[in-house]
Amino acid sequence: HLPSSVLPEDLRYISVPLAYSIVFVVIHAGIIPAVGARAMGLAYRDFVVPLVRPCLAALVASPILLLPMFQIEHWTLWKLFAVLAAYGIVYVGLCVTFVMNRPERQRFTRAALRRLPIRS
Repeated sequence: HLPSSVLPEDLRYISVPLAYSIVFVVIHAGIIPAVGARAMGLAYRDFVVPLVRPCLAALVASPILLLPMFQIEHWTLWKLFAVLAAYGIVYVGLCVTFVMNRPERQRFTRAALRRLPIRS
């Protein structure tokens, strides 16, 4: 058990989540794809390249998660859900537009329209 005075004041609260995040990303973006590629008999590059577009979509949509952190002073569950819903909507829109190919987009759109309560 380390005394709390070991870390500077501004790092005391973010050091544990930051360390966890770094380990999580290294394992999930590096080690697991390497093991998966080897298990499937693929080159690491061939295994990882299809993940680039969804990751870019998440990166482009991420300011929706970060900006409210500086704008909203008092958080409630409703505000949290609103921010998460906004991120989800933008991410799905980016995926439909930039990640899916034409047949996937058409299947997705047809499936979404079938679930609408309004029938024409």
